[in-house]
Amino acid sequence: MHERKPNRPEPFHLIAQRIVDEKKRTSKLGPKEMAGMLNVSHQTFLRWLRNSDYHMPAEKLPEVCRILGNFELLDALEEQAGRVAFVVPEIKESLAADDVVAVQRLVKEVGGALQSLADTLEDHVVEDREVKKTIPELDDVIRECVRLKYWLRERSRADRKSNE
Repeated sequence: MHERKPNRPEPFHLIAQRIVDEKKRTSKLGPKEMAGMLNVSHQTFLRWLRNSDYHMPAEKLPEVCRILGNFELLDALEEQAGRVAFVVPEIKESLAADDVVAVQRLVKEVGGALQSLADTLEDHVVEDREVKKTIPELDDVIRECVRLKYWLRERSRADRKSNE
């Protein structure tokens, strides 16, 4: 009888290498240019990608993700830490907008996600196709909550300034 080994996460440097290779194919931005943008040598950058013994400094990681336009590296670390993070949303609507609109949008997202979750759990069996449909809807709710949180903070700052 074979002992089943748990799925090991993809090594961090290999995730980085895959994303850099993808960026090079899609944008013609190569490791040399990326290294320059990070103010490190080309060789140092390549070591981070090709050797598990050379670790990318934590302070460089956010900039690497912005350069790549891909936050999978941060997602991998968050998953290992048992957390989930989202990009801080850009708030486009005016801070003077009606507060009810922001809350209505959240309620709509929550309603859709709860219905999807109820459909998924209805037969007491969670199938892969149901997971693929439900998780993005739950993620939408989480994103909308984050967006509303930042919108509320900005609204509070704007209101404080107008009352000064």
